[in-house]
Amino acid sequence: MLITTFLLALNPSNHQIYCDRYTNDELKVLCQDIQPLIFKQAGAEKPFYTSQPKQSLFHFEVNRRDKTGYREFFFGGSASPGKSTAIRWQAHKDCWKYPGLRVLILRNTFPELQRTHLDLINFDLPPAYGSYNSQRHTFYYSNGSILEFGYCEKEKDFDKYLSANYDIIMLDEGTTINFKLYLLLKSRLRMSVAGFTPYMAVVSNPGGKYHKLYKSYFYTQTFDIDFPDELQDTAYRPEQILYIQAYVYDNQQYVIKDPEIIQRLKNLPENERKRFLEGSWDINTGSFYDFNENIHVIDPFEIPEDWLKIADIDYGRTNACNFIAIGPDGNFYIYAEWSHKGGTHSTRALSFYNFLVSNSIDVSMINSPAGNVVLWADVNFFYRRKDDEKSKPPSDYFAKYKIFPKPLHKTRDLNNDVSWRVMCNNYIAELLQYEYTVIKQEDEHGIVKEIKDKLIVQPKLYIFRNKCPKLIATLPELVRSEHNQDDVEKDDNIDHWHDSIKSALVSYRPKNAQKKKKVASTAYYDQLIKNSST
Repeated sequence: MLITTFLLALNPSNHQIYCDRYTNDELKVLCQDIQPLIFKQAGAEKPFYTSQPKQSLFHFEVNRRDKTGYREFFFGGSASPGKSTAIRWQAHKDCWKYPGLRVLILRNTFPELQRTHLDLINFDLPPAYGSYNSQRHTFYYSNGSILEFGYCEKEKDFDKYLSANYDIIMLDEGTTINFKLYLLLKSRLRMSVAGFTPYMAVVSNPGGKYHKLYKSYFYTQTFDIDFPDELQDTAYRPEQILYIQAYVYDNQQYVIKDPEIIQRLKNLPENERKRFLEGSWDINTGSFYDFNENIHVIDPFEIPEDWLKIADIDYGRTNACNFIAIGPDGNFYIYAEWSHKGGTHSTRALSFYNFLVSNSIDVSMINSPAGNVVLWADVNFFYRRKDDEKSKPPSDYFAKYKIFPKPLHKTRDLNNDVSWRVMCNNYIAELLQYEYTVIKQEDEHGIVKEIKDKLIVQPKLYIFRNKCPKLIATLPELVRSEHNQDDVEKDDNIDHWHDSIKSALVSYRPKNAQKKKKVASTAYYDQLIKNSST
């Protein structure tokens, strides 16, 4: 019979230290008072595993989850604090202490899984504790527990893990793993051993394809506001989520073994240095626009009645329209947002009308000679479906509410010889542009950080806080197209609100002596207005 000792203690004098988001000072104090997790066989001189300070904090919080109520853990930050090692040994500890557990550790690709876990698993524990089956990528403990390793590069890989139940699910380098899978996996947690509370754990650097989603869910814990559609029927409980920040400095064994690691990380380009040395979540993850919520998002104010307002309806399965007011200073203020997913032409028209009423936008002022509200819609908005001669165009349903958008004609920028899409992108980037003076400061570890001081160039485009949640959430999510670096990668989940503002802004912008180009007839639109007045 194997007798195994697990040591993880907290100095009783400091047991009360606890908060949802530890500050650096609190972490230093707490990590000093938490003893490392030591996994060793009774009577053995050398332990199999001894945790480093932040690993110890991670183990400590996971182990006391019944007291705190936490069920989802994120151990994240810079490179090399021992994140992958921590989750594997937490799995070993739980599996050995609670016979019969079933645990899953996932990475994005098999080569990553091989390097970080599979090549090491046979060296973790003596054969008496269990054996690793290389064909099944599973470690079978001699007490009946199972530790399964997997990868999920593509959505078709999801099914392999959604047909089973687990007591613990762990994601390694989570920001590279489709966030949709994380939400789906939550439903696979099951208590199979009495007295053991199931949980999820993620470890990751900032960055990665799904950076924004993981950041919102675990770090800022505003996921229900930022991405409500992603949740669907999944419950989001921030009070059950704990984020623990880690740095390479926390892994003293690694730093002693490889003292040049710090300098190598310091020498990285700025964005990579912030990710892998500073563990910063405030990084540019390939976003198309230099969008800064602290600068571009402002508190709402009452829009004067005499200001010009412009808007464009992005119409389709997901519908979007953002109203933009133009101030006397030439600044653009996006102050109201309409979103409507699915439905029929009739329900969309009613939804848009109700939106106008609730935002005090006078329908009679839209595109009227005496009004100051200009509303556009794509030309397809005015045509019925080609495969259905009896169908009516969307414009007919909107006309019932006296809403008559103007046809939007997309023409190239003939001065610069670029497409409509690129012209729109360039103009928005120009309006968002801002500039700081920068001060360089060196921290206690010798890391030179650039501190933004004074804003010397103000942007021309602002978005009202809490009034345009979809635009605020999706604008920084837009990335460059792999095929055209001057264009935004098309993404039907997030680009509708961007498409709405870009069309309105560019349609309003003076053409700066662009060459005239023949456009489609507006006869149908003119006749529509004429018929509605009779």
